Amino acid sequence: MPKIGKNGKLVLALLIVSVMLGSVFVTSAYAAAPPFTGTFSTTGLPTGATAYVGLANSSRTAIGHATAGTNIVVSGLYNGTYVLNASAVEGSGAKYSALVWVPPSSKIIGISEAYTDPTSLVFNEEFLLNFTETGLASGTTWSVLVGSTEYSSTGSYLDVNELNGTYSYSIIGISGYSVTPLSGSIVISGGNVTVPLTYSSTGKTFAVTFNELNLPGGTVWSIMLNGVASTYNSASASYPLTNGTYFFKIPDAGQWYGTPSSGTIVVSGKAITQNITFKYGYLVSFTSTNLAKYVQWSVAYNGTSNSSTSNTITFFIANGSYKFSVSVAQNWIATPSSGYLNVSGNSVSLSIGFTEVFYMVTFKETGLPSNTLWTITVNNQIYQTTNGSVVITAHNGSFSYTVATESGYKASPSSGTVNLGYSSVVETIVYASTVKSTTGNGSGGIVIPPAITSFIHAYGYYIVAGIVIAVLIGILLYEAEDKKSVKKPKGHYK
Repeated sequence: MPKIGKNGKLVLALLIVSVMLGSVFVTSAYAAAPPFTGTFSTTGLPTGATAYVGLANSSRTAIGHATAGTNIVVSGLYNGTYVLNASAVEGSGAKYSALVWVPPSSKIIGISEAYTDPTSLVFNEEFLLNFTETGLASGTTWSVLVGSTEYSSTGSYLDVNELNGTYSYSIIGISGYSVTPLSGSIVISGGNVTVPLTYSSTGKTFAVTFNELNLPGGTVWSIMLNGVASTYNSASASYPLTNGTYFFKIPDAGQWYGTPSSGTIVVSGKAITQNITFKYGYLVSFTSTNLAKYVQWSVAYNGTSNSSTSNTITFFIANGSYKFSVSVAQNWIATPSSGYLNVSGNSVSLSIGFTEVFYMVTFKETGLPSNTLWTITVNNQIYQTTNGSVVITAHNGSFSYTVATESGYKASPSSGTVNLGYSSVVETIVYASTVKSTTGNGSGGIVIPPAITSFIHAYGYYIVAGIVIAVLIGILLYEAEDKKSVKKPKGHYK
């Protein structure tokens, strides 16, 4: 047998492997190792402003920032679920008073690899609604209602932060003064707005009478009108007031509470009567904790139900033990959600804790070789991973998905919709091999079973290396045996 050089041995080995296997395709996907980064873009951020993004969970907090027009990159992230928060500060020469972040419907972000936010962080500009007054005595308290919110000042101006929009206002009257304008509507559109108020002394007044109902005779009760308290033990109290808007509060009279307990009265050229009905009982307060702003909740207590989007719901009730139950918007859980609360000669307060509930949609693949990168798009968000599952944490809803075809494999189902109710859901994606191997002259062939094809894909490197080593060892053994069989020529040599 002719001798084969080193290069020839390698060529021969590869040629033998090629003949035995036909062709071998070996793919390798490497997933990035943590820590990962999160990338966020912004919308509505004015030039010169700086936005901050924080991602936090029980293990770590990561923060990033950038100026307007630049993506925010948060570093140092590891696998897990994070709560998103954002804020912004204005730049120099800003024409607005503040920047307000508009949170998305869900502030929960799952990190399994480098993350890019599919939407932008939205910011809105707040502008100054500035009221100025002239004509009042120095130090006089004056107040303005913007919408349903009251603002007060003892100086010559009053500033309110508001977003772009239309706002109604009314001026709360001050006894002995008239004011112009008394009310109006303001449009804020990309700039600060100033409303000048002019107060004038006037001697013309109109009677505003408060009548109490149901109090035992001689019971002392009080009225707080525009911040000034007055006490009475008669059934009626009257005030001579000029035209204007007045705010009143009725404090509790011992265990007697008034309805309405507060409100506004607008004097406009005629006398007004306001009735206050008293009932006996003690103050019972239910206070929410950890409930997001503007989420509505309600408490049913002793057959009466009260609702609110603020953090406190109150009742007045006589001594006794009464059942309560708490209701809240979907995706929230109240603790305690029901029970009994005793009233025994004193006011009572109970804290209600709220927990936001999220559920998991898990897309689980089977059939791919270990560590193979696969891709799935869910609600237009692309996820890639080399482990067997993609987990999305969300509220209930529908999730449309499309699964990418990986080299040599086809997914089933390749697309669909998962409906997430009030429990977690697992959707299984099965990959089947599409690789076929044939021998002969092309007119026919042998189809390699999928199990063998999967084995080749998973261990292709090892198969090739083993065959090469075996062929080289065989060549070396053959040459050694060939040398032994060569006979020495006759004769003597020195």
